[in-house]
Amino acid sequence: MKITNNLNLPEPLLNGIIMINSEYNAGESDISATQLISPVRQYFLMKEHRNEITKDASDMIKAIKGSSLHHIIEMGNIKGIVEERAIEELIGWKVSGKFDYYDPETKTLWDYKTTNVWEYVFGLKPEREQQLNIYAYLFRNKYPIEKLKICFIFDGWMRKQAERSAASDYPPREVLIYEVRLWTEEEQEFFILNRLADFEKVVKTDELPFCTDEERWVKPTTYACMKDGRKSAVRVFNDLPFAQAYVKENKGLRVEIRKGEIGRCALYCDVRDFCDQYKESMRHNEEE
Repeated sequence: MKITNNLNLPEPLLNGIIMINSEYNAGESDISATQLISPVRQYFLMKEHRNEITKDASDMIKAIKGSSLHHIIEMGNIKGIVEERAIEELIGWKVSGKFDYYDPETKTLWDYKTTNVWEYVFGLKPEREQQLNIYAYLFRNKYPIEKLKICFIFDGWMRKQAERSAASDYPPREVLIYEVRLWTEEEQEFFILNRLADFEKVVKTDELPFCTDEERWVKPTTYACMKDGRKSAVRVFNDLPFAQAYVKENKGLRVEIRKGEIGRCALYCDVRDFCDQYKESMRHNEEE
């Protein structure tokens, strides 16, 4: 990956970003836990085009936040184990995982995440539970693990917003602890083997699958029936004809088109410029 500096960031900051980026790897393995829960298509496109990707340093600030958080954990650690990696071979694939922190007293495996407040609003991503259970499986024979927990630090959290919102609408605190379900060893192994089978299929057939709407975080276009002087919609429909019919039956309303989005591709996929599926989606959106 080539890192540019279009905003002329200070040299120490730029060098730090470059160093952090170089540290992100799967070790001496074929696939990391993070890659295993990511789209199959993304994994293979990244392998093919890694050296062609260009990214500006200003778009990589989140990596600094995560690295800084892990550094703080390491400095504050007294009794636990910080950032240890394990590798295990399954059906010909070397799978690696590196946990953030293990507490031997409570037998708890911890993950520390900086994330947007919207993850609280819309609910925990399933990948969070999947990743921790992969770690638990890889370390099952080394450490006794009885609990899995995530410490979330919410980017963009505002105290006034928390005070105005109901508990279910906004994080009440900037830091929250979640406990996720610890799967049985059989469940963990079943999940890992099924994911590996999806990757192995590409190796054998050389056919790259499309990402699912769930993997792409697709938000479909909707049609809101709006009333002048009111900020929120009276009704929201997934189909334009239903919205038009509703407006026709209820005077004083108009239809507002809320264009859909493909969240992951546009903001969190470094190989989108090499992806035919993404390009076709963009052409389709422009035609709507």
